[in-house]
Amino acid sequence: LGSSNSLLHDLALIDTPGTNAVAELGHEALTKRLLPGADVIIFVTSADRAMSESERSVLEKIKGWGKEVIVVLNKIDIIETDEELSNLRAFVKEKIARVLGEDVAIFMVSSKKALRAKVLASNENMPPDVGPAARDYHESNFAALEDGLKKILCNEKKVQNKLLSPLG
Repeated sequence: LGSSNSLLHDLALIDTPGTNAVAELGHEALTKRLLPGADVIIFVTSADRAMSESERSVLEKIKGWGKEVIVVLNKIDIIETDEELSNLRAFVKEKIARVLGEDVAIFMVSSKKALRAKVLASNENMPPDVGPAARDYHESNFAALEDGLKKILCNEKKVQNKLLSPLG
């Protein structure tokens, strides 16, 4: 999300440590302390190792907190065919539904292409969806993720999530 994006004025993003870290260094305790207070949890998994056992375990904990979850499947640029991408989406959707028991939004993105597009657009003083950055930005699918986050984090939805939260 660009720094000029109005969504960022009232938003705090906290990137908790990954579940597959080699050296944990208290990562799990930090994550357990921060996630229950979140308005929404953006659960990021990677196309090259989607839905590992440790990620499933984290989802089990998240389910108990009753938080809204958005799933981001990153690194879709490494997938070669539409069929493989469709199969991967179905796999992730099934794994998520098995744990959370609900239909969760899944955004399939390439952060690499989005970053490249946003840096190029910034250098050209243009939005990322026009000009030389447009192709990478379109292929990144980041616009759909940004729009989804804006809808979920609008004030009305944020208040509803807070009121439904056991910690709210």
